[in-house]
Amino acid sequence: MKKKSTSQHSPSDEFDLICLIDGKKVRVPFSSRHLGKPLAIFPFKNEPEYIELVEHWGVTHANADPKHLPSVQFCERLYQIKDQLNACLKTLNQPIIEGTYLADNSHMKGCGWIVGFDDNETHRLSHDYYGGNVPAKLRYTGRFV
Repeated sequence: MKKKSTSQHSPSDEFDLICLIDGKKVRVPFSSRHLGKPLAIFPFKNEPEYIELVEHWGVTHANADPKHLPSVQFCERLYQIKDQLNACLKTLNQPIIEGTYLADNSHMKGCGWIVGFDDNETHRLSHDYYGGNVPAKLRYTGRFV
């Protein structure tokens, strides 16, 4: 029996990874993830911002590295592609992006922002500031150039 050829565009083609290959961090296409140990994912093609795959639980702003918190604005962009991103995270056997996370806001830095990635009737990211003492999940971000 001949196998059908499919030319469907895989959502994973939209994402790159940072992989540890021979002791060096290298940006590779998602389809090359087998070449090393995946450490982070680039949610937006041809942009240097990445999200670490490691997810920390029950962190407050007092315990977080403020230089690597995602901005609310970045999280709003992530919310729009979270289903595609989560499909890739599942393929990597990593926690999907759901629930509440620590964030920062360029307009009100250091105020203890929390964002919510759960589905809702507005189909938008929920966010507010809580003074920095509410625990939430955390995924650090950075720039890879």
